[in-house]
This record gives sequence, C-alpha cells and structure tokens, in this order.
Amino acid sequence: MEACVKNSVKRFIHTSAIEAVYGPDLKAHIFNEKSWAETPGLDSYSVGKIDAERAVWELYEYYKDVIEIVSIVPANVCGPFISKLATGPVCRALREFINGTMYFLPEMSLPVCTIEDLC
Repeated sequence: MEACVKNSVKRFIHTSAIEAVYGPDLKAHIFNEKSWAETPGLDSYSVGKIDAERAVWELYEYYKDVIEIVSIVPANVCGPFISKLATGPVCRALREFINGTMYFLPEMSLPVCTIEDLC
C-alpha cells in the first residue's frame, strides 16, 4: 500500500474470496462489510483470505484520505480451462455439467462467477 501511495496510485483493488466474509450463517444470501468469517477450524487458505481482508480494511482506515480501496469478494471463480486434461474434481464436475455428460445433477448451491466477469 505504501508503494501505491508513493507512486500516486488512485485506486487499490484487492481481490478477496467469499471465505473471508461468509461468516457463521452459510445460508445468508446477502453479505456486507459487517460479515466476517471465523478462523478457528478453517484451512490455511481461508484463514489467509480472512487475514488479508481484515488487513486491507485496517489499511483503509490509515490511507482513506489518500487512496481509494476496493475489495472484490468473488465466490468460485471459473474460466477457460488451461488444459483439456484438468482432472481435479471441481474441474471435472464443471466440464461434465457444461458439456452435458454429467449422469446426475446433485442438489446443491454453488455460487460461481466467470473470470471474464470478475476482471
């Protein structure tokens, strides 16, 4: 952030993740700046996202008169697969769903955005 301010950057855009804000109520449909996830028992990726999101807003309090800070909080980001051989379970499930070869459709909710929409 100091480098941004020093170089007269007008807007800092932080890409966070839904893990940082969904909080204890996983059924909530609207999240806001008061929504925070709890870190106990979470994996290191989620804890890192929560810590980073909090750090950004701490920096905002310090630099709010100098630079605009925006936090984008996407859910599951999907985009073109780099390889046709992507074999991870999420990649495989998405590919099967998209190309119509999924043999069943599980009852689930999966918030998704595309990389194109995010950028």
